[in-house]
Amino acid sequence: MKLLLLAGLIVFVVMWLQRPKDRPLPGGPARQLRLTTEPMLPCAQCGVHAPSSEMLHDAAGRAYCCEEHRSLYAAR
Repeated sequence: MKLLLLAGLIVFVVMWLQRPKDRPLPGGPARQLRLTTEPMLPCAQCGVHAPSSEMLHDAAGRAYCCEEHRSLYAAR
């Protein structure tokens, strides 16, 4: 009985050591999409950082967190 248990343990260890090392991340492409990042830009008026896709931009390319801050900065 001990010999059978030892043989099973050896087979398990050998199979574990031979497993593929270059497997993709669990979750496949969906998980890899979540790992992408987006640049955070500071508002030119108040300095709050927000994702670049949510910022408003003026003609000079400055980023603002809201329309009010864009007009306040222009009124300076």
